[in-house]
Amino acid sequence: TLLRPGAIWGAGRLWNGHLGQPLGPTLVLMEKAGQVPLCHVTRAAEALVSAAETAPRTEVFNILDDDLPNRARYVATLQAGGWPRFVLPFSWRILAGAARLAALVPGLPERLPGLLRRPVLAVRMMPLGYDGRAGADALRLRRQPVFDDLMSDALQGGARHG
Repeated sequence: TLLRPGAIWGAGRLWNGHLGQPLGPTLVLMEKAGQVPLCHVTRAAEALVSAAETAPRTEVFNILDDDLPNRARYVATLQAGGWPRFVLPFSWRILAGAARLAALVPGLPERLPGLLRRPVLAVRMMPLGYDGRAGADALRLRRQPVFDDLMSDALQGGARHG
């Protein structure tokens, strides 16, 4: 059984690259749409234990939270916790244009940061949707609290819903 968890998150681990670029108190938000493929740490642990305790199978499962927020909702919830203080919208499509130009220079793309390499940028910024229902069903994972409650606990450093 192969498990593919989303971005593991929880208290002390709230950031992931699907949101944009942090710059001190500011977040450069490059896209509002698209789900953030999250897997709360308790969900990841539950999936791993369940997979280890069940008969092996030759299947691949995405392990994701039940309530996946889009980027705008995730950032708004983060802001309620105090960061980012400012959100600067910036179209990732501008960076895609710069990446297209950089690709014309032999050897340059490999030396650039991910946000200036087209494949990395596309994976991080394009509005995508994710489905973890098959994995949750096969591993008999419990329903989770909604994202807002999990994030509230994470911002407080607690584990009420663990």
